[in-house]
Amino acid sequence: MSKKTENIGFRQTPEEKALLLEVAQEMEMTPGSLSSSIISRYLKARREHGNHLVWPPEFSYFPNQDKISQN
Repeated sequence: MSKKTENIGFRQTPEEKALLLEVAQEMEMTPGSLSSSIISRYLKARREHGNHLVWPPEFSYFPNQDKISQN
């Protein structure tokens, strides 16, 4: 893996920024590391699949156990 040395700025709404900070803290990452990892995964998939990627990207998840027990 190569060393990451470049910075790219992007704009977010105050709500998006607050959520990014919250999620990054929960994952014990910096907001920049979290953003970078998501972007890196997208760029890798783009390189492998070209224009056949679906936009916007979908995220896999596992169901919340509380929601399962309520059904």
